[in-house]
Amino acid sequence: MKRIRTIVFTLVLVLVSSIWAGIFLNNKSSVVKAQVSNGGIVTDLNGDGKLDTIKYIVKDLNTCSLTVNGISIVHTGFNPGKSISIIDIEKKDKLKEIILTDNKSDNTNSSYYYFYNGLKIIFLGKVDGSNMVYYGDGTFVAEIRASILETWYYKAKYHINSNHKIVLIPKKLYEIGDVVTVKKSIRLQKSPTDSTTVAKLSVGEKVTILYGDTRKWFIIKTSKKVNGWLAVKDCTKIVGTNYNSWDVFDNLTFID
Repeated sequence: MKRIRTIVFTLVLVLVSSIWAGIFLNNKSSVVKAQVSNGGIVTDLNGDGKLDTIKYIVKDLNTCSLTVNGISIVHTGFNPGKSISIIDIEKKDKLKEIILTDNKSDNTNSSYYYFYNGLKIIFLGKVDGSNMVYYGDGTFVAEIRASILETWYYKAKYHINSNHKIVLIPKKLYEIGDVVTVKKSIRLQKSPTDSTTVAKLSVGEKVTILYGDTRKWFIIKTSKKVNGWLAVKDCTKIVGTNYNSWDVFDNLTFID
């Protein structure tokens, strides 16, 4: 018989949640205050002035359940976390958000956001990232892992829209800042839409990968402080060459 792990909220869990909040929240937001009862945690989730009872149970390595006032959902994912967090992402509305976290095999996290409207538990969205910072104005920032050119991390900003769904706020480029050494001479172009050569990298030259768009394009700063654009396809193939990224640059970071 599979071992069933049942997690009932206790005072210790509240303290753990508070510590988690202290790490990932800035001073504009805070973990929602809750009371401990024999039946779980109680707090007002939807601003109606009534206390709601929240229970969280981890059933196995792939399944957990979230219950509010006897209404339950089953969440399926890889290695559900042992606790949840209750947070107020948008202080101006009356709703509090419940965060469930999965721990993936590659040490990245997926956070699943829910809220309770008094009748049912509703899914807001999912963010694959970590080190969230919540501002209390409906926006937050997450550290996201990218695996193009090399492994790097960038800060993506999200907000809760008018439909109370979590939506990414688009950004053209994200900062990287990695200094690498050139192993193969390649050219850099003027822009994504202008293929004019602005620089040719020399073997042994130290260059900086300034920015990336997480999909294809990167801005490289040469040792002569000239900025040029470089395109990548299939994660590591340098467009216009027969090289992979590790053939062209030394000191790249790759994490399995």
